[in-house]
This record gives sequence, C-alpha cells and structure tokens, in this order.
Amino acid sequence: MRTFFQLPKSLKKKLINLGITLLIIALSVIWEYYGLIQIEIGKDIPKNTQIVSYETTQNLRQQITWELLISPQKDLVFERQSYFEDSPYFFGRIYDITNKETKKFLNDRTPTFNGTSKKVNIILEDKKYQQYGNDFKKTTQEISGNNIQFQNDKKLWVNYTHAKTFFDDTTFVIQTANLTHSSFEKNIEHFFVGHNTWILQSLETMFAADRSWKTIDVDDIHPNLLVCPINCRSGIMHMLRQAKTSIRMYQQYVSDTWIRQSIVSNTDRDIRILLPDTTTNKDTQDYLWPYIVHLLKKPYIHSKTILIDDTYLLIWSMNMSQNSLDNNREIWIIVTDPLVIGKRKRDFLARRDSQNIQK
Repeated sequence: MRTFFQLPKSLKKKLINLGITLLIIALSVIWEYYGLIQIEIGKDIPKNTQIVSYETTQNLRQQITWELLISPQKDLVFERQSYFEDSPYFFGRIYDITNKETKKFLNDRTPTFNGTSKKVNIILEDKKYQQYGNDFKKTTQEISGNNIQFQNDKKLWVNYTHAKTFFDDTTFVIQTANLTHSSFEKNIEHFFVGHNTWILQSLETMFAADRSWKTIDVDDIHPNLLVCPINCRSGIMHMLRQAKTSIRMYQQYVSDTWIRQSIVSNTDRDIRILLPDTTTNKDTQDYLWPYIVHLLKKPYIHSKTILIDDTYLLIWSMNMSQNSLDNNREIWIIVTDPLVIGKRKRDFLARRDSQNIQK
C-alpha cells in the first residue's frame, strides 16, 4: 500500500483541498450551532493580542448620529475638510494620499490655531500593494510642514494600515475612501461624520497605541467600533448570520470563504449586493446565487458598507478578504441613526436601479 507521499502529485493536491474544505465545513457547523469559536487567524498578530467576542459588546452600543457624506461629488473634498479647519490638532490613519486639494489643505490650512501651530499626526501605509516607488517618501516630501508628522506602520504587526479614520477634539470621520481624486469625484464612497465623545476617546486611545507600536487593549474599543485584526471577524460573521430579514451590501469584492458562508447561511433573508463589474465579481455572483448580486459598471464601487435588517449600518475600510480581516488594521463603525440609514437606503436603491447595472 502506497503512503500519501507516494501518491501522484495531482491526487495529493486534490486530497489536500478536500481536507481543507471539510475542515472549513466542520468549523462552520461548530460556529453555527455551538457558538464556541471566536478566532482571529492573523499570521503576524503578537501573542499578547487580546481577541474579544463581539457578542459581549453588542448590548453596550450607543446610537451614534450625525451625517453621512456620499461620493462621487465634485466639492465633497472641501466639505469633508471643513470639519477640521478650526481644530487645535488633527490625527488620522490612511492608506493613500494623492489628492492635490488634500495635500494643499494639510500644507496650507493647518499651520495655526489661534496663532499657535497645530499638531498634525498621520499614520500612513509605507508599502502599498503593487507599489512601484517609494510613495511614503514622496508623500512626506510633498506634505512637509514643521507641524506635520507622518509615521509608518512597520512595527504594528499588520500587513497594511488600511483604515481610513480622522479625528480632532470634537469631530471624527470614518470613511471607505482613500484621499485620492478618484475617491471624491469618480468612486462610490461613504463618509460618516460624528461627534460622539466616547467614540473620539476610543479612536484617540487606539491611535496612541498604534503610534507607539503597542497592543490595543480590547477594553479601549468602543462597542460601536470593530477593529481588525482584533474583533472584526467575529463581529461581521455574527451580524451576517444573525440578520433576520435583509442584507444590503456595497463592497469592492467578497473573497473570504467564511464571509461567503455567513451570507448564505440563511436562505430566508432578502440579500442584495452591489459590486463593481469585474471578472472576479462575476465569479462571486455565481457563487452567491440565488441571492441577487448586481454588478455596477459606473461609478466604480470602492465603498464598503452593509445595512442589516434596515437597522444596523456598518461603514468601514475593509475589503471582504481574508487578509483584510485577519492581517490588516481596519476600523468599522456601527450606526443606528434612522436618518443616516434612510440616506444610505435611498442611495443603494438608486444605484441598484441605474442603467449601469449588469444583472
């Protein structure tokens, strides 16, 4: 009798793939029926990273209200910047900055506050995916005021700083967009602007930890926030599986196997998903059949938002991939404000019914 290692290479590959599939199915069954698994797979997560169960925090959520901005919109970049013009300091984390108006804002509009130099600190990804030059160096040379400090993420134990969050002493913005021309004028993006004191405190505490290359304490994560790779996988899988009536999703792509299984775990729900019209997403459309997945040709969907049961709106920076969930720094907010949700619903319906849909 031949051992496994003596089998033909093609047969060994098939057996390995079968084993992985069976393992995923087994773990999914355990999750579904026993709720015992709260996992984070991130290969580079420090040993002292604390993993939190989403279920332990969901009852502590607050109703976070204020404003939802939606692109593409020509002057949106200026509206977004207006929230931070009179701030004594301005902190943020972002994957990419190429928009010329944003660069001008950081260079020219932030020098002083009541005659005193403002403090601007930004954590910026220094090795973007398929980067062909030193974009970090270029950006820091182009935005170089004495009061502006950029910091890379080399010691954050994450693959990419992909979160897109900004805050000062009174206002925060959690957005799906990078700070690029396309983000404001060509893509579908969502920007949530809020003033909740406790969210601000949480964002500031987490920013200080990342800036110092320290582990974020789960107790510092506000119940309305999900942070990758700490509690985001358990959070999104729980919410998707517990959705009772409907799921409405904008997403750039959906490739994570466990997320896909969470979406299709209940056949009694009305699920509608809008994705960009790409070859990869055509495969997703086939995988998620018979649920309705629309492919939109224009504008390009870069937004990442989910509306669950017309009650919970999730806005975040994260693509639905294993790397985003388990290896990147991503930040989400859960919003329950009826006015914000109503605006998002109308936007989704308009895109779904547009002439640029490939059904």
